[in-house]
Amino acid sequence: MTYTAPTVSDFQTRFPEFDEVEDEVVQFALDDAARFTDSEWIDADRFTGTMMLAAHAVQTAAGSYDNSGLQSISVGSISVTYSMSKGVGTLEKTSYGVRFKALQLANRRGPRVA
Repeated sequence: MTYTAPTVSDFQTRFPEFDEVEDEVVQFALDDAARFTDSEWIDADRFTGTMMLAAHAVQTAAGSYDNSGLQSISVGSISVTYSMSKGVGTLEKTSYGVRFKALQLANRRGPRVA
C-alpha cells in the first residue's frame, strides 16, 4: 500500500477547531511537518504524526497554546508563582505536540548519531 500524505481537507476534518485558518497556512504547516516524518514510520503513524505536528505548528503560530506551566496565585500578602522551563514552541506546549512526540518515539528505529 502506498502512503498518501494528509491534505488540507483531511486536516480540516480532523481539526474543526482550525476551520478559520487559511488553506495556504494549513498546507504550509503540513508540508513543513512532513519533513519530520519519513518512510521509516508506520504509514498510519506517519499520516497522524504529520497532522499532529501541523496542528501544533498552527496553534503555536496563532499564540494560542497551553500555558499551564506558568501560574501565579495571590492571597492577601502571599504570592506564589510556579514556572516550568519550557520554551515557546516546544512540543509539550500543545496536546498536538505531545501526541506527535509519542508517535515519534514509537517510530524510532535504533540509535541515531547526529
